[in-house]
Amino acid sequence: MKVLIIEDEELLCDELEQNLLEIDPDIEICGKLDTVKESIEWFRTNECHLIFMDVHLGDGSCFDIFKEVNISTPVIFLTAYEQYLQTAFDINSIAYILKPYDKDNIIKALEKYHNINTYYSAVSLEDQKVIKDKNSEYVHRMMLRLGRVYKPINVSHIAYFIAEDKYLYAITQDGRKFYYDSTLKELQEKLDPRMFFRINRSYIVNKKSVNELVLYSNSRYKLNLTPETEELVLLSSTKVLSFKNWLLS
Repeated sequence: MKVLIIEDEELLCDELEQNLLEIDPDIEICGKLDTVKESIEWFRTNECHLIFMDVHLGDGSCFDIFKEVNISTPVIFLTAYEQYLQTAFDINSIAYILKPYDKDNIIKALEKYHNINTYYSAVSLEDQKVIKDKNSEYVHRMMLRLGRVYKPINVSHIAYFIAEDKYLYAITQDGRKFYYDSTLKELQEKLDPRMFFRINRSYIVNKKSVNELVLYSNSRYKLNLTPETEELVLLSSTKVLSFKNWLLS
């Protein structure tokens, strides 16, 4: 997930960046801006998934940015002033955090973003099902390689996928590790989201392979899978609710 930070106080900007990366290591800070002018130029040639935006910037109000460029990206506003609340929500705000804020405020705002995103993704999938043939929408079998041998395997027999050093591997329920020529992003679009969930930038897991979810730290959970993984599989707290809903669906 690409996150843009627009904040003219350098220390607060760095602190927010640190908090975001601690809460969810999969977040990519795609930019840190501190003026209206710089922000307008950035939006003319760039895109992101979520924006954290201070109301008062070095050269004016952040609302001036929206007068110059069309921004449809969800915004989490950061400010010490309550009076801009209505203006913020008239644009496309999903959260309004008053300064001084703490890590819990950021976590709650990110949870709200993920919940909204999950809902609209589900609605979009329902719309697609009406249009597409249900049986041909997602891949059901794939050709995997083990050494020099290629083998067709049912997707339902794959416990999880791992991205390692620019390579993608499928781990079957019996513990075999196959190479698959694709990327995690491309693969995610081919898999049925009712069966598979992208945990982080390295793992996509089959619902059948999930054993338990264990609190690992204040901002992350450890996922225990079958077959067991060689490394920790961590899920950020902001994705936990959507993950639980998926797991129980």
